[in-house]
Amino acid sequence: MKTVFFDGGLRRKLIAIVDYTTNQVIVIKRPYNNLDYEWDALELALDYVEGLDVRDRLVVLVGDNNSVTRWVNDPYPICGNSIIKQKCLDKLNKLRSNGKIIHCKWVKRNENLAGRVLEYHTKRSSKAIAFIAKWYRCPKCVFTSLSEDEKKKHFYNHHITNG
Repeated sequence: MKTVFFDGGLRRKLIAIVDYTTNQVIVIKRPYNNLDYEWDALELALDYVEGLDVRDRLVVLVGDNNSVTRWVNDPYPICGNSIIKQKCLDKLNKLRSNGKIIHCKWVKRNENLAGRVLEYHTKRSSKAIAFIAKWYRCPKCVFTSLSEDEKKKHFYNHHITNG
């Protein structure tokens, strides 16, 4: 089972996803002004899931926006005139037709790892990085025991993708 956290924020126009199992973090700055950042984050999460190994059939998307999580779990989601919702629905249907089981779970804002990453990037909280670093074990390098300062520097400098 894969667990992917997603979140979008209007402040600084950022969206983020965090793969809980591999500790992969992706943060993207959007160049446009748009109120659909949660949906953009969902689209990024669905793109990420599409690139996952076929063996990971069950995927749990975790977000803090109730309307987005309910929409994903709805057997017949309605898009209306929203282009971003239509893109998400097309990707969701494609993933499900390829055998992926997609479920969405709602969590509180402070439990959303992607939200914590956004808080760190928008300088709203310095605790975000420590929250992630306390369970963070880097699969890409040999560091196993780092001080808190080293974890912050290592995590920020090597494992956040800005696009």
